[in-house]
Amino acid sequence: MNALLRSWERLPVIVRAAVAGAVVVSAGTLPQSILTRLNFQFAPGIPWSVPVMALYLYVYWRLVSGRGWPRAAADWRRSSLRAVPLPGHV
Repeated sequence: MNALLRSWERLPVIVRAAVAGAVVVSAGTLPQSILTRLNFQFAPGIPWSVPVMALYLYVYWRLVSGRGWPRAAADWRRSSLRAVPLPGHV
């Protein structure tokens, strides 16, 4: 694992940002397209993929906001998340 981490850290920051962004976006959107396709294929009359995706997004958001496993990366995930609560008047 240390060799992999060292290799990752040797990459330019712009490359690491692009790869990390692609992984985060894909993990947030790819399951929806898969679930939608399965929903249309097996039970088009019942929108069962909507609550499944809602549950997935809930777990996904908790993970990227620094909660859950792995604990070693929780502080990094929390500090890297750029979503901040807006004041009520906004």
